[in-house]
Amino acid sequence: MHWSFLKFFKYLLICSPILCVAGMVTILAGAGTQHPGVVRIGTGLFLAGIAIFPLAIGGRSLSITLLAAQTCGSKVITERPFYSALWIIFSLVLVLFGIGLLCLVVRGYFLPR
Repeated sequence: MHWSFLKFFKYLLICSPILCVAGMVTILAGAGTQHPGVVRIGTGLFLAGIAIFPLAIGGRSLSITLLAAQTCGSKVITERPFYSALWIIFSLVLVLFGIGLLCLVVRGYFLPR
């Protein structure tokens, strides 16, 4: 079950720079043609790539932590509880920050007003 989460966040991590580059190319194409709609879509793509990055990093970190706890037992977490709790909290903050930023980008650039 967690392997699918690892693959999902791996693909998100791979898609992040691709979205950023596609957004930059779209922004440049829109600026060259003087079309503000194309620039808006390019900006949204670029910012979506930026927003997906912390989501992918935090989700991958959480998936690896859950997989380690599942395969090695709770020994991994109980040996260093403070470190484990800090790691999980940091990963959750990254995931929530990425989700919030992605929601702002989608609402601001892709949904009709």
